[in-house]
Amino acid sequence: MDYAKLFFPTPCAPSFLQSDGSDECFVLLHGISSGAASWSKQLMTQGERYRLLAWDAPGYGGSALLNTSTPTARDYAHSLKQLVTEQKLERFTLVGHSLGALMASAYAALYPEDVQKLVLASVAQGYGLASAEKKQQVYQMRPQMLARLGPDGLAKERGPALLGQPTEANLALVKKSCPGSHSKVSRRRLIYSLMTVSGTIWLRFAVRSK
Repeated sequence: MDYAKLFFPTPCAPSFLQSDGSDECFVLLHGISSGAASWSKQLMTQGERYRLLAWDAPGYGGSALLNTSTPTARDYAHSLKQLVTEQKLERFTLVGHSLGALMASAYAALYPEDVQKLVLASVAQGYGLASAEKKQQVYQMRPQMLARLGPDGLAKERGPALLGQPTEANLALVKKSCPGSHSKVSRRRLIYSLMTVSGTIWLRFAVRSK
């Protein structure tokens, strides 16, 4: 991987990919069933100019799990703050995709002084206001798919739905960005955070904080 450097976790920060650019800084947060490598194209095409930092959310890649089995978007935001502090990042553009958008919104609400711009893409709305039956259905769906298909099969089945252009090269990136050794537990924890948070609520907090 010659377009970005892979950094493994320290005692207080997760693993992440980072480009060598020195211009404006962007912090990139992936969604569920993904990882830092899902931002490979951005790192390849923009990394020479911009400083791009794409993390592996706790439990993904080389990142340790959070200390709670029932995390919220706030817990992931606190973990991101540790990484931001360790890397001595000042004001940056925070980009969150899908479930990462909930984390990004929570971070912007909690630490508005860090966020110069907030970009939310394909926002996961969350199921905080859904019925108990719907929450249980969503909570079980992805782990059941993983158990049935395995990581490679999950990437193959879900990949086309995640891509605007499902070419072989793009599908290979989806497979490459699939989570690592903690993925099953991490996915359940990420889904739990989706169950307990309303994305629209966090978005209101983020907007008000600006």
